[in-house]
Amino acid sequence: MHGYGGDGVEDANFEETVANQIILRMYTLKEWCEETNADLSLRSGPSDRNLWDSLFENEMHTLVHEAYTHYAATDYKVALKSALYDFTSARDFYREALAAAFSNSSPISRLQKM
Repeated sequence: MHGYGGDGVEDANFEETVANQIILRMYTLKEWCEETNADLSLRSGPSDRNLWDSLFENEMHTLVHEAYTHYAATDYKVALKSALYDFTSARDFYREALAAAFSNSSPISRLQKM
């Protein structure tokens, strides 16, 4: 197994394929955000909120706190996991939980701003 300790002139631990995967994941997320913003069938307003909306928003706040903590500690790999991978997983779980119902626009907007 090859170690990526940065003992050469290239960036330590940099994998071009991983970077390309992350860029593709971010582009896909951007596309989803644009499609969701154009979706007029989303529920809106406080009266349309349900338990899943609250759980999703709470998870987002937790992930923001985790990512901030990891960035402050310069633990960028774990920060990226919290800020991108876990956020995407939380969004996917929220969408699957509400497959029969439409998502609420409030937590979706909050996700996009975070």
